[in-house]
Amino acid sequence: MSRFSEQVVIVTGGASGLGRVSAMRFASEGAKVVVADVSVREGQRTADAVGGIFVETDVGNPEAVNRLVDTAVRHHGRLDVMFNNAGIRGPAGPIEDISLADYHALVRVNLDGVVHGMQAALKVMLAQGGGVIVNTASNGGISPTADIAAYCATKAAVVALTKASAIELAPKGVRVNCICPGVMLSGMTEGLSDETIKLLDKLQPIGRPGDLEEMAEGVLFLASPGASYVIGHALVVDGGAVAGRQLGI
Repeated sequence: MSRFSEQVVIVTGGASGLGRVSAMRFASEGAKVVVADVSVREGQRTADAVGGIFVETDVGNPEAVNRLVDTAVRHHGRLDVMFNNAGIRGPAGPIEDISLADYHALVRVNLDGVVHGMQAALKVMLAQGGGVIVNTASNGGISPTADIAAYCATKAAVVALTKASAIELAPKGVRVNCICPGVMLSGMTEGLSDETIKLLDKLQPIGRPGDLEEMAEGVLFLASPGASYVIGHALVVDGGAVAGRQLGI
C-alpha cells in the first residue's frame, strides 16, 4: 500500500521516538521524507534509513524552520505533509517549583515550534492549493496530569491551536489535525523510574505503554487521503487512559 506515493513529508523531531518511526512509516508508503531535528547524528541516521534528507533544525527558531521548508521545496518542488512533532517533556515537579527557564523552554519548543512549523508550511501549501498538517499534542493536553502542569498546558494549547487553525484553513484546502499520544516508551519517558512507569501503566486500561508503531499509525491515518473528511480532530491514542479509570486506581 502506498498512501503517500511521491508525496513530500517533513517530520520534525525525527531523530528518535515517534518522529523516527513515523518517518520510516511514511517512507515505506512512498513518501519523500525530510527529517528535521537538533540531534544531527541521530537525525541523519533516520534520514539515511528512509532514503531522505536531513536538515538540522531548532523548531523554536522561526528562521531555522523557514530554512527547513525551503530546503524541502528546493529538493522536491512542493510540500504535502507537515508533521510538527518535535517536543520536550521538561522536569516533573509541583507548579510552584518550575523555573522560568524550564517553563519558557517548554513553550518555545512544544508550542512556538508548532506555530513556526505551521506558518512555514502554509506559505507553500496555500500557494500550491492544499496540504496536510499534523501536530503532536498529548493526552495530557486533554486530561492533565499533576506535576507536569506546564507540559500539559503547552499540549492543551496545541490542541486549541489545531482546532482553531483547522476551521480557518479547511476552506483553503489545508487539513489540520493533531495526534494525542498516551504513555509510550520513547525518549520522552527516559529518566522515569520503573515505579513511575508501572504506575503510568496502571492508569491505562489496556495495562501497558503504547508501542511507537501504534502511535505512528494514528499519525499516518490523519495525514492520509483516508482522513480527507477529518478536520480539526485531536486523535487520542492512549490505551483508554482518558476514557476513565478502573475501580481502585
